[in-house]
Amino acid sequence: MKQIIDFLSELTINNNRDWFNANKPKYLEVRELFENFVDEIILNLQENDPSLKGLTAKKSVFRIYRDVRFSGDKSPYKTNFGAYMVGGGRKSGRSGFYIHLDPAESFIGGGLYQPEPQRLKAIRQEIFGYPDEFLAVLQKPEFSDSYNLYEKDKLKRPPKGYPADFEHVDLLKYKHYIASKIIPDEWIGKDNLLEKIVKEFRILCPLSEYLNRAMESESN
Repeated sequence: MKQIIDFLSELTINNNRDWFNANKPKYLEVRELFENFVDEIILNLQENDPSLKGLTAKKSVFRIYRDVRFSGDKSPYKTNFGAYMVGGGRKSGRSGFYIHLDPAESFIGGGLYQPEPQRLKAIRQEIFGYPDEFLAVLQKPEFSDSYNLYEKDKLKRPPKGYPADFEHVDLLKYKHYIASKIIPDEWIGKDNLLEKIVKEFRILCPLSEYLNRAMESESN
């Protein structure tokens, strides 16, 4: 992974097409390393999340090319490698697992970021109906010791249609049901990085399972 971070560091300094084209062979090499790593993660997680069977890195890794049409920053390339591993592929709308390698800060996450309104409604309804199950996921020591739900954009008031006096109303105020953790710099380049990453994703599996069940029950 250090080889990937080193390439991304150079790209951060030289984010232009001339440099990228001159270093295209190096890019293809590190992209292949990342894809192989993602394939190994998927293979290891299939026992915990059977929906990942048949998924490949090709369906999970994001393009490095930026869409600059509506951005003030016209840098043509992302300076990170990212992959969202989820049953059905990145556009399925299901809860899954994300890895982000970046010279500035690398991290992993699990859950659902910016769910569509109907999916968000289904998740809230599941939590409202079965709060104890969701609390059991969040209060597992291996989860609560390292993870919290993402607080950004959280509502200040209960979402429409839910009583303010609901005991666990705070759990309904999230707009993103995702938890993440920074990958320590000292993990990068170590032989056991895959083992460590897979261990963290396994901790996040119950959260993803709950969210997917909520969305599936709503659609049935």
